[in-house]
Amino acid sequence: MAALKEPVKFFIVQSLACFETPQEVADAVKERFGIVIDRRQCENYDPTKLAGRNLSKKLVTLFERTRKDFKKKVEDIPIANRAFHFKELQKMYEEWGKNKVMRQNVLKQAQGLIQSD
Repeated sequence: MAALKEPVKFFIVQSLACFETPQEVADAVKERFGIVIDRRQCENYDPTKLAGRNLSKKLVTLFERTRKDFKKKVEDIPIANRAFHFKELQKMYEEWGKNKVMRQNVLKQAQGLIQSD
């Protein structure tokens, strides 16, 4: 395993906190820093995984803060917003006009969204 400097570790921790997969992170590290690492090495920087159980307090705190911030920001993304989903489903429902099968599919999607609460 490659010994990593602090900026690379921070990058890995923050990427994992934003729900990127270990393989995506390993690829990003190679592209951004020119360092080849294995996805299993990335897993060591995820405190929610068994491999990351010994992560330093500093990195755990960074992970938790980044994940909390990321989850807050997700609400700002239109497609992650329930109102956006319903608005788009309404448009689709209206666009299908007399096509009962497709309108029924849209209604099923809306029902699934309602039940997901």
